[in-house]
Amino acid sequence: MPKQKKEKYVRICPKCNSTNVAPDSGYIWTIAEGTFSMYRCNDCGFSANSTLFPEVPLSKIQRNASKVKKENLNGA
Repeated sequence: MPKQKKEKYVRICPKCNSTNVAPDSGYIWTIAEGTFSMYRCNDCGFSANSTLFPEVPLSKIQRNASKVKKENLNGA
């Protein structure tokens, strides 16, 4: 039986849809717990609990990238 490829997921910013998202270590409880419950968008600066930064399949982002790019160029 062939192995199925495991789909890669990435977090996206709910405000600007960027994938340039990283754990926000600026919060004291994040450092104290050693877990990253807060994330920050490096493009727009939005910061919030990890539940607000959804994880989506990378393939979905790549398929929609050209559509988003065209919408942005047309001002939509």
